[in-house]
Amino acid sequence: MPRQKTFWIYAFLVVYSLAPILCLLVSLGVAQLQGCTLSVNEQSVCKVFGQDVSSLLLIGALLSTYAVFTVPTGLFAMLGVKIYTMIKMKSKPAV
Repeated sequence: MPRQKTFWIYAFLVVYSLAPILCLLVSLGVAQLQGCTLSVNEQSVCKVFGQDVSSLLLIGALLSTYAVFTVPTGLFAMLGVKIYTMIKMKSKPAV
């Protein structure tokens, strides 16, 4: 497998693994910049450019629970890609 293709596979797997955590960090960052609080118990108004985005921020924060699934599966997929590339490199005849 070419190195560039392997790089893009790993890049995709890293983004896949960390996407829920990135959603949480972006939601918390926007809420903090606007002076809002994110809470599941009560929803406070958080306006960005005149629009209330508190429900979107809450959804983004709750997406972090999917990290329990995406981080381990992403790591296993990276391990599988590494094993596959090692086997392919060993089976190539030396020139």
